[in-house]
Amino acid sequence: MRDPSTHVVVVCTAPEDRSYWIEAGLAAGHWVVSPLPQKLPESTLVEGARFRVDAPLAWSDVDTDLQTRARHTPNLAYVRATMQIPEEWVRGEGILLRWGTWLPLLLQRSLGPIDTLHARSRCYRHDGLWEDHVLAHLTFANGVEGHVEMDALGSEAEWRVDFLGGETPNSSAGDIHLDRAADLTALYDSLGKVNPADALTGGLALREAMFLVHWIRQSARLERTLTRREARRA
Repeated sequence: MRDPSTHVVVVCTAPEDRSYWIEAGLAAGHWVVSPLPQKLPESTLVEGARFRVDAPLAWSDVDTDLQTRARHTPNLAYVRATMQIPEEWVRGEGILLRWGTWLPLLLQRSLGPIDTLHARSRCYRHDGLWEDHVLAHLTFANGVEGHVEMDALGSEAEWRVDFLGGETPNSSAGDIHLDRAADLTALYDSLGKVNPADALTGGLALREAMFLVHWIRQSARLERTLTRREARRA
């Protein structure tokens, strides 16, 4: 647990012991993969399994910054979001579930509901992985279009969002190495708990984030555009 080379803790204990090891792994700064005790509100049922998903920046200043930029971009018509993760950081669950859950969610929190989505995903360098490259075209209910691209194909660790409408992009970016050094991972355990009275809202946001991952994967698997309703039925 305290080995600096450890990045992921997989909990395989009996249900009554899981809470202890989940909290211990998070407290040590590791990613934790575990079937969850049902009592934890910030979990969601996806494809028959219950996951806890990390969206650290969604409840930080990044969320507020992106929403402000979206409001103050004149004639906003297009948004471009990219994220690059070092290939050695990615494990078997793929780039979407481990790293990318928060990015589509933040765009939706900034621009309103996503209406349609057409995605492509590939696995180029990681045998047996869900995906290490994702490209998705989004249309929002307000008419704004966008692209989201995520990859784990190099050594970079950064994200960037560009809102385009005026002559120059209104941009926000971050260095994920610095985000980790700043211990933003501590926010993983605060999803839905930033305000104790808001646990239900946090849980709903988590379920929406996981639904967006499911939507992207379904579109990529079917190789076609899916509406929100079609994705929920798929």
